[in-house]
Amino acid sequence: MKNVLLFALCWLLPLSYSIAQKTLTPSAQKVSCELAAKTRSLFQMAGFKLTAGKVLENEKELTTLQLDSTITYYDYDDLLLDSFPQTRFVYTYLPQYDAVIATEYIYDIDQWSALSRTTRITDELEREVGILAELFDPTTQSWVPDSQLEIFPHGDSPELIDSVRVSGWSPEINDWVRVMTNWNVFDDQERITESFTFVPGFEPALLFKDVYEYDDNGDNTAIYSYLVDGDLLIPAGFLEYTYDNHYVTSVIYLALDEFEMPYPTERITYAYTEFWKESDVKSYVINATLNGWILTQRNQYGYDEEQRLIAHDQALYNDEGDEFTRTYYEYLEGEYLARESNLILSAGIPEYELLDRKYYYYSDGNVSGTPNQPLEVKALHMSPNPTFDVVQIQLESDARVQIFNMQGQLMQRFTLQSGYMTLDLNDLPAGVYHLQAQTAEGYYAGKLVKQ
Repeated sequence: MKNVLLFALCWLLPLSYSIAQKTLTPSAQKVSCELAAKTRSLFQMAGFKLTAGKVLENEKELTTLQLDSTITYYDYDDLLLDSFPQTRFVYTYLPQYDAVIATEYIYDIDQWSALSRTTRITDELEREVGILAELFDPTTQSWVPDSQLEIFPHGDSPELIDSVRVSGWSPEINDWVRVMTNWNVFDDQERITESFTFVPGFEPALLFKDVYEYDDNGDNTAIYSYLVDGDLLIPAGFLEYTYDNHYVTSVIYLALDEFEMPYPTERITYAYTEFWKESDVKSYVINATLNGWILTQRNQYGYDEEQRLIAHDQALYNDEGDEFTRTYYEYLEGEYLARESNLILSAGIPEYELLDRKYYYYSDGNVSGTPNQPLEVKALHMSPNPTFDVVQIQLESDARVQIFNMQGQLMQRFTLQSGYMTLDLNDLPAGVYHLQAQTAEGYYAGKLVKQ
């Protein structure tokens, strides 16, 4: 039974160009991919390297300027000089507790509604030691615990981690429930030699062990993973790394067949600029039929003369259709971000379309740019509401319609002609959604309940 559970857990290859001490070990990454998105995001906020899930707000450390808030505007139109506000993060600093609270809001027709908040706690050495995630309950108008991450640093090291504990809140018992515990063993050179990941949520509980191997240059060349079953170590696969000047150039994951013979399944390659910054990262999966690698994802990065990231192109290749996105970064000064612009290349359209822009505001009055105030948002009338499968809306001219879930995630996009329009919602799970429509006359928004 344990073998079935082991291979049911997904394997995530680290994407960091070097084996940073705050990269989750392979077994911990396998477990993390089974966690809820909100819980996974705590690892990313704490600076751990993950490859799954959306990264929540994780702004650069600020020294002189202090980040007050960010606002993301969707469907920004340079001709209309207008946009539609979607999400907002407001930062509250509590120096007496060494904590920062980031509160997330979503734009609800004509006001900002609280959605979630995270509290990040640091120690006297300014190291992340805890993150608490909470969700806002509009019924009780109160904050409800969701998940928490506890980090125990290794000695005075700014990066090394002795252990990490992940817990989720259980309303049934009104208390925290341990989801995962990970702890490391170091050698006399302060390198990880072994790492253990304990998962109590199974019967019996699971324990994984990762063993690290280094070459004469001190580079981590392999990580071997095992499932611990009493006194037995059951091999579960391993990672192989190659380097150039101590920077990873490729990572290959090898699984084991029923005879415990290794075979490659996934691969990532890295290219760098002359300043050793990532420039081209490609992800592959093995195609057993063709006996070769199939490209599944590509990330390309561009930098300015100050070696700041200014552009990121991402391509996702899959059977349902390829996806292409592009992000531009602008700076206020130094490393302080001013604005991010996200673009998407849709099928049949030869040029990238602007999807959203995020503006950064700082505490001393310096703002990243002055976003244009949105036009008056009119009520979007929908029928039937609630609905089981389709909904009909009426607008006077052609419209772009977007559907967001309550977490602000874009679920569907439509381009519709004027008049009565019918939207097929069969692919959406039951829940509450925000619908936004943009026409030549203005913006419309409303809430929809799908049963």
